[in-house]
Amino acid sequence: MTTMNWKAFTALFIIGAAILFAGYAVDLYTNSVISGLQTQLQQSGLTTAQTNSLQGSLSWWQLHKITDYEPWSQILDFIGFVVIVFSLIYAVLAIWRETPNHSKTGKIENAPVNEEPNEPQTPQKTRTVHTTGFPIAAGILTIIAASLTIVNALLLVIQIGNFSSIIYYFEHNLPFLVFALFVGIWNFVAFGLGLTGGIFSIKRKHFTLSIVGISFLIVSGVFSLLGTGLSGWWMMIGIPVIILGILSVIFIGVSKNEFI
Repeated sequence: MTTMNWKAFTALFIIGAAILFAGYAVDLYTNSVISGLQTQLQQSGLTTAQTNSLQGSLSWWQLHKITDYEPWSQILDFIGFVVIVFSLIYAVLAIWRETPNHSKTGKIENAPVNEEPNEPQTPQKTRTVHTTGFPIAAGILTIIAASLTIVNALLLVIQIGNFSSIIYYFEHNLPFLVFALFVGIWNFVAFGLGLTGGIFSIKRKHFTLSIVGISFLIVSGVFSLLGTGLSGWWMMIGIPVIILGILSVIFIGVSKNEFI
């Protein structure tokens, strides 16, 4: 039996998250510069030379955003996401290797034993529960759903994560700002509970906590669908999370007796 190397998992996850944030930072910085130049161009009292200079800078940034910064941002985002998913798969496989594949035995509660010295004691009965692959499958699907949920939360942070965006939404779309902040917090909580529930499901422990983690993930997917009209990537993440969550609930439900 191997032992889970949590240091390797943590290092991989942190590296992936750092690369992911670097990609988002490149995109955020580029958009901030362009937004700042556009704001300066709208100011009154600018001379012709100042207007031409700002317009030239704006055109340069808009061009290089398309040709340089945006491709690099997407590459970094993809690499970071792949590293995070790889670290989670590594953790899932390591935990799965630690999980015994044989049947497990549980004790059945007996009636009180007659303690008279002359009376023979009844031997304690046992029952055998045959393990299946359903808890492991549910755990893997739950961890994948949790990964999509944290990506959703990070994208949401990028969308409203700078001061100018918060001011804009506060002035023009306050309901979306409140909803987005609530969903962002919920997604981070759902990721933690979902990841924990997925690990416990693979280890066939804490049935209730596994169900709670999946339930939080499904609600996160529903919240994503509610935000579909505001941003398309919410729907692209929400539907898979809901499907994975429902499958996980089914798999855990049919293997409830395997949990301890």
